[in-house]
Amino acid sequence: MRLISFCVLKQDPSEPLFLVRCHELGFMSFFQRPFAKEHLNFGARTATKSCGPGESSCINIKEVQSNAYVFTNKASVSVVIIADEEYPQKVILKIQRELFEEFYKNYKDSDVKNQSKDADWTVDTFPTLIKKYQDPKEADKLLKLQSELDDVTQLMYKNLDDIVARGETLDDMMKKSKDVSSMSYKFYKDSEKLMKDAARFFKLDFSKSALKRSE
Repeated sequence: MRLISFCVLKQDPSEPLFLVRCHELGFMSFFQRPFAKEHLNFGARTATKSCGPGESSCINIKEVQSNAYVFTNKASVSVVIIADEEYPQKVILKIQRELFEEFYKNYKDSDVKNQSKDADWTVDTFPTLIKKYQDPKEADKLLKLQSELDDVTQLMYKNLDDIVARGETLDDMMKKSKDVSSMSYKFYKDSEKLMKDAARFFKLDFSKSALKRSE
């Protein structure tokens, strides 16, 4: 059970703009982290495109084996939480509320409105909160606040592939995205090939073992 990213983005006619990014990648090797950050940024931006004002959605990002939970408020500000598939959904939705509160302690809608490109704004409490809620006990405390969770907006469930424009593939989007470098894309494709080769090997090996036992 793991939280990976807290992000805040602004909905924009061309594409969502990053305002705040906070990643917790201590569980990865230093070599993997730069590539993971790029894919997380790509996943967060792409997921936000599908979530209009007042909407809430959960987008599966198979490239990093995680879900992106997006909520966009009426001011077109989106909070995205990326977590592994085991993290409790109800806790995610409660944390989203807390992140909105923390964001608006530091910035106003007028600040967001004037932003026309990706920013590196900071919210000092985000790194603390993403570490705090890694602890299952802290997550359990939030789960017990059932009365605060009963009015949750209905989530729309999608995969990144569902967001891809007609006539385009996810690979096409990744190649064109400013979030994913050519090196990161190659790393992703090489990893994907290794996973497929491994799956094929284990399937073949299992078949051989079963055949030996039947003989």
